[in-house]
Amino acid sequence: MAEKISTLMLKEHRKIDNLLSDFGKELPKDFDEAKIRFSEFVWALQKHFFLEEKAIFIMGDKLVGEEVVNVFELMKEHGEITELVKNIEEGINTGVNVDISSLRTLILKHAAFEDKYFYPELDESLDPEVKEQIINRIKQLI
Repeated sequence: MAEKISTLMLKEHRKIDNLLSDFGKELPKDFDEAKIRFSEFVWALQKHFFLEEKAIFIMGDKLVGEEVVNVFELMKEHGEITELVKNIEEGINTGVNVDISSLRTLILKHAAFEDKYFYPELDESLDPEVKEQIINRIKQLI
């Protein structure tokens, strides 16, 4: 069976969710360890956004109709997630008790849309050569 964008990105989403969960578990127990976990989460999230924006969304000239609209919405959500992450970082750096529930909710919503609709649609609609190019880029970064 041929590789799929959706399969590779689902694995990425699980990794990010696990890192955020690890941070949430450490936060009430060990603040210093939680800071390390959050740093790992942020690094993975930044790489993930780079991957999406530079390896997938950049193929905008190959996308049509609803896919283009979805890219704009997903980019907007990247900005919202990044803002929440910055706020949490500021809280951590000043020793303030942080709440990650809004971040977790937005990330889960974002990933669910990509996993259920966006990436499966790309797998179905993209020209095989373009799809292969995206898959190769994904594999270089994960």
